[in-house]
Amino acid sequence: ADLRSPGGKVYRRAGRVDHLTRDMNVLEKLRLWTRQSDGSNPYVEAFWKWWPELSRNLTELRVTGGEPLLSPDFWKLVERFQTERPNVRLAVNSNLGVKTESIDRLAQAARELPTLEVYTSCEAFGAAAEYIRDGMDYRQWRDNVFKLHRAGVRKIHVMMTINALCLFSLTDLFDDILSWRHELDPEIGSFTLNILRFPAFQNVLVLPEETRRERARHLTAWLDRQKSEPYLYDMEIAEIRRLVEYLEKVPRAHDREPARRVLWDDFQSFYRQYDIRRGKSLADAIPALSSVR
Repeated sequence: ADLRSPGGKVYRRAGRVDHLTRDMNVLEKLRLWTRQSDGSNPYVEAFWKWWPELSRNLTELRVTGGEPLLSPDFWKLVERFQTERPNVRLAVNSNLGVKTESIDRLAQAARELPTLEVYTSCEAFGAAAEYIRDGMDYRQWRDNVFKLHRAGVRKIHVMMTINALCLFSLTDLFDDILSWRHELDPEIGSFTLNILRFPAFQNVLVLPEETRRERARHLTAWLDRQKSEPYLYDMEIAEIRRLVEYLEKVPRAHDREPARRVLWDDFQSFYRQYDIRRGKSLADAIPALSSVR
């Protein structure tokens, strides 16, 4: 769990999410690590002491987060790469939703760092993506992917966290990414499907069996239509098939999971509060869920 996730934001800004039976109340126990009172960070200081030795032996350095583009320490690292030119590939995770100045700064760095790779996150299309990832502007996210590609970032990966909400527009996102490959670059937007397990009420298995099977058929039909698609790759096909098998055969997200009825109650309770606290509407963002019971 992460206080930067949608559930974490609800907790951090408005306190405990009421009437949940499992999983999410672990947020009460989370604490974000903060800098020392004098502004120092012993982990960062230790990293820079290690850097001269590390940079001689490392193959790839990937900066995750939080959001690295908001950290002065990340930009210090970029400057070191620009001046020292270590024989190390640099990769960075970013939601690509930060201010234009930060995206432009990364684009400028990419022109000097030809091996830079970017990992970004999205698992739905349009309004559904914006609902799932609070604060996201889907069009801006896509435009920023294109901007970085034009600046020379050839490897831009899309990490998809598969959850109960994203299944209803997931293939629309696939279609969008395939259009990028035909228009821009056959390798842009390589994607992975990572199934969310916790909290269990956001896992895909919270959906009724008939809905899960319908979504599995939908994904299978989409794959069948792509048989002549040259820019859908074997790894991605395997990931989609794994999701189909999960929807069809896996009975529960984890061993300590309560009954689906309890999870569905938590699902409804959480998103009612999410809508109120964040000024959103699940019914508007993902209309197909309105008929799910």
